[in-house]
Amino acid sequence: MCEFFIDNDGELIAALVAVGLFFLGGNQWRKQRNKELTVKTKEELNSKKLEALMAVWSLLKFMTLKDNGYNIYVNIPEDSFKNKHQCVQRSQLFFESVSKLFYDDGHGLYISQYYREIRNHLFDCRRHYKFHYDKGMLNAKKGEQPSFIRLDKKGIKRAQLNYDRMNSLLKNAMKEFEKALEV
Repeated sequence: MCEFFIDNDGELIAALVAVGLFFLGGNQWRKQRNKELTVKTKEELNSKKLEALMAVWSLLKFMTLKDNGYNIYVNIPEDSFKNKHQCVQRSQLFFESVSKLFYDDGHGLYISQYYREIRNHLFDCRRHYKFHYDKGMLNAKKGEQPSFIRLDKKGIKRAQLNYDRMNSLLKNAMKEFEKALEV
């Protein structure tokens, strides 16, 4: 009975060592592959999160009070009161851009899940702009499409606060994102 386990030539021991090394090697390979897949998945997720943040960042061009060709609020030289006006065409472009960003491009999935405060504030801004837009459309004469909607000082102040808050939220999110990448 003892002779079965101990072979004179050591072939059984060599075979057992080979089988053991095979299983250890396979286990190590599986662990390494799982680790690589985890790293790859995290890299893809971080890439999508960064893409989503950059897409929201691109909406700031609509929200600023400085004239850049996209900003919703503009000065009209003919206005004797020097008030800001909401440009109807740019407002429509902003509404379309928010919808495209969130739904068509799919960035809403990442913004909603990882950057909830940014999402909430972005939709607050959209509601603010949409309120003034709808109010201006209601006050327009029938059959007339206004190009600009006059804003009151409260609306202007809120627009500046919206821009500043969104800018701050995005900068903080980018800093947190960079810190997470360093770890």
